[in-house]
Amino acid sequence: MERLHLVFTIRASARLQTGLVIGAGDDLLTSLRLAQLARQSPDSYSTTREQFMLMRSFQPLWEGLAGHQWNKPQLDAIQAELDRFNLLVDHTNAVHRLVLANIEIWKAIPNSSAAQISVPSGNGGFRVNSDWEAQPRAWWYYNCIQLYRLGENMIAQMDVPGERVWLNMSWNELYDLPLDHESQQFFWQYQWNGITPAAVTFAQTSLNQARIACALERFRLTNGAYPQKLDELVPIWLKRIPNDVLRGLPITYEPVENNSYRLRAFGPNFVNDRTNSVSDDWLWAYPTNAPAAVQSP
Repeated sequence: MERLHLVFTIRASARLQTGLVIGAGDDLLTSLRLAQLARQSPDSYSTTREQFMLMRSFQPLWEGLAGHQWNKPQLDAIQAELDRFNLLVDHTNAVHRLVLANIEIWKAIPNSSAAQISVPSGNGGFRVNSDWEAQPRAWWYYNCIQLYRLGENMIAQMDVPGERVWLNMSWNELYDLPLDHESQQFFWQYQWNGITPAAVTFAQTSLNQARIACALERFRLTNGAYPQKLDELVPIWLKRIPNDVLRGLPITYEPVENNSYRLRAFGPNFVNDRTNSVSDDWLWAYPTNAPAAVQSP
């Protein structure tokens, strides 16, 4: 599915460059629907896979917006597809699923008659560690408790209705748990603040920026220019202004010259680095000297 998704996103970008905008829109919508399907996989990588595929779909979306190539019906359909995603919900569901799956495996080990202790690995095989044989069998119950608490803490850091994520997690209890690499990376989340699609904070904020960008372009097509404030998009083009999830506040909108704009999330330091020489802000922006778009005849 990931390879098929890559084909559609590449073809969408290629079609935009050659003026085949209708076909490009169809490919973009297909790529977004494939990303939706990815979330249905029960494995531990499902939500990360969904996020990576969604971020990849943003490339042709961004290109079409930068060139003002999408028409209003296309933008309506694209924004409707984006509104179907809620990465914070999917992430909390994945935490539940991953915690319960490992607890079921670990709590059976003390009563097992197997000569060798092994646990499933993310690649479909099994992992064996000689240290596991020497530790008390009751230690596996303690691992279950630790993992359950870790899952509780992760979910507690996420306010899904308020679209907010806190970063005050303690990761010491993760180090000694017998988790496979993919599960460790999922729980670690690059300390929640990395600029990577694997971090749900970055992915959800990027999704929110993409939704706003579609609404802004729909506004421009109707009114001839972008609004001065995002509040002008509500309630016709957006029901509400989506958040910068690390702050729990609406994403910052900065109109710029030549009828353009930037969407700014403040990043893990919560500081607007607009005037600073070094910045960790998460931006949705367009080049000021973008080439003229190729239009279909």
